[in-house]
Amino acid sequence: MNTCRLGDYKVHDYNAKLIIAVEKEAERMKTDYELASCVATISGARLKQVAKSLEDPNDWQTMERMIERYMKDKIKHIRVEYIVNYIKKRREYISSQRSAENVENGNESDESDESDIYRDIKSN
Repeated sequence: MNTCRLGDYKVHDYNAKLIIAVEKEAERMKTDYELASCVATISGARLKQVAKSLEDPNDWQTMERMIERYMKDKIKHIRVEYIVNYIKKRREYISSQRSAENVENGNESDESDESDIYRDIKSN
């Protein structure tokens, strides 16, 4: 758990670190990823839990203004949970990329057929 003062938390820095970590894991698993959702939930004493989807960088500033209002209203023990979800998706390979990988791995093959082309899987 990270404790910080209002305005000190750098959501953009956190997101940048998160993207690097997700990119490393996706590379290790040889998959791609897609951002599914970013949700911040505010809770506190005498406060009904408030959840807000953060799709735009300015949304975090809106969250901080809400927290500032709660602080002015003397609400204690304010807590923000920031949850970011990514979806794993299949990598897109084109036959030229596939043949380049085969050459690097010592498996030279000039075969190019439809099975070498993968498309993104989109979940609905």
